[in-house]
Order: sequence, then C-alpha cells, then structure tokens
Amino acid sequence: MMVTNYVWTAYALKVWNMDLIIINSLGSLIATTFVTLYLYVKYKVSRLAILLPRLAIGIIFAICASSSLTDDWTNGFIATMCSMCQYIFILESVKGVL
Repeated sequence: MMVTNYVWTAYALKVWNMDLIIINSLGSLIATTFVTLYLYVKYKVSRLAILLPRLAIGIIFAICASSSLTDDWTNGFIATMCSMCQYIFILESVKGVL
C-alpha cells in the first residue's frame, strides 16, 4: 500500500494534478504511519529481520518507478498495476478467511 501511494504521488507530481497530489500525499502519510506501527510491533516480537529487506526493495522500486527513467504514461501504468496487485492480494486473503 505504501509503495503504491508513493508511485501515485510521483505520478501526480509529474502530471502536476493538485487533487492527486493531495490525496496521495495523505495516503502516503497514513500508509507510512501504519507501516511504522507495524514494524514497531514486529520489533517487540523480534521478527523484524525478514521485513526490512522487503521494505527496502519496495522503496527502491518506488524510487526507480518514479524517477526520470519513466515518463508520465509509464509511471501511471506502473501505479495502476501496483494498485491492481494490491487489491488482488487483499481479495486472495479474504478468500482464505471466508
């Protein structure tokens, strides 16, 4: 969720859409807060070692997808794919719960 919000924020900055900038900046702030709290709880349980490399890879991916290596269209496409994958993974876990 956090990486998706970062990529969407970068897309909004590239196309300079103020609505998207505000919405995705707030989403990034909320997602960062959730991830920070989650990592703090995992730190207390001492299962943090496997999560830090995943977080680092996600942030590196967001930086690469948002850099000048991608144009507006490609950045938007990557952001849309990240959103779709995010919701597909959530739906998959719902199936397991039900």
